[in-house]
Amino acid sequence: MAPAMSDDVQKMVVIGLVWGATNALIRRGTLLWDRQSVKSSPPSNSQKLHLKILSAVKNWVSLLFFWQYSVPFLINLSASATFFAILSEAPISLAVPVTNATTFAATAVFGMLLGEKIRVGFALLAVADHVVISYPLHLALFGRVNWLYGGNVHQLAGFLLLTAH
Repeated sequence: MAPAMSDDVQKMVVIGLVWGATNALIRRGTLLWDRQSVKSSPPSNSQKLHLKILSAVKNWVSLLFFWQYSVPFLINLSASATFFAILSEAPISLAVPVTNATTFAATAVFGMLLGEKIRVGFALLAVADHVVISYPLHLALFGRVNWLYGGNVHQLAGFLLLTAH
């Protein structure tokens, strides 16, 4: 691999690690906020539509000001901006599988470090799916990695498989 490409891969791995760590922290922050907001305001199903919309906006703003959610969220967005900057120099066919697989594995590891019950077998299967199955399949079928592969559909499905409720 050329030195510049090697530097790009290192940056992609770091971005994947940041995304994975912040995904786990965002989830934890959301759960903490949810527990706090349930205690402070009981739900009312008899509200009119405009009051429900106002309540939803109020909850969203409250979540954004909850530091356990907003700090990891802002770091995650910064990593996203960095990822798009890297895409201007590196091929998407390399960037997507490297960052997705790293993100997925890091989310599982950081989730375990935060005390979540993770299904390790599913985590390994999902990482293998990204690297060994999906990526080569997309290349074989489309001659490139299409936009669906790079989307969050894989990450969401994998995250749902990883977390035990």
